[in-house]
Amino acid sequence: MLNIRRKAAVFARNKDGSDTVEMVATTTMLVAFILVAFLFFAYIFEVELCASATRRVVRDVEVAGVIDPDKINEAFKKYLTGSDEVLRKKEAKVIRATLIDGTNHIQLKDTFTIMGSCEYRLRLINPGSYEEGFCVYIPINTEQRGMSEVFWLKGSGGRVKATK
Repeated sequence: MLNIRRKAAVFARNKDGSDTVEMVATTTMLVAFILVAFLFFAYIFEVELCASATRRVVRDVEVAGVIDPDKINEAFKKYLTGSDEVLRKKEAKVIRATLIDGTNHIQLKDTFTIMGSCEYRLRLINPGSYEEGFCVYIPINTEQRGMSEVFWLKGSGGRVKATK
């Protein structure tokens, strides 16, 4: 260990070939900046993918006029199928909604908000035999608002039915 420190100190004091050392350091920094840019753009792509899936779920609820948490979550996961190795903990839930009393129906022009959330796995180091590697998990949360397009009528017996 002492030998390595001594060699590092001699290397740092040696001014011969400093242009080569400077070129190696500059190249290393340039490569690091390019890698950070790729990681940043990959993260932005995953945020947009999560937002797009949330928008599609909101559109499904707008057309149906019905809020079913299980179907919303299932559809959200279906829309995010392409990135299972990158995204985890995929979940969509209704944050705000005005429902017709005693039902899970949304009346025409009533608004609702759905939040889609997942975690982006940023793999920093993968040492080969260790499958997971060293990862950092970054949460992604997207909120989308929608408005029901279905008019619900109260029929005989107090049952609610949709009209188009």
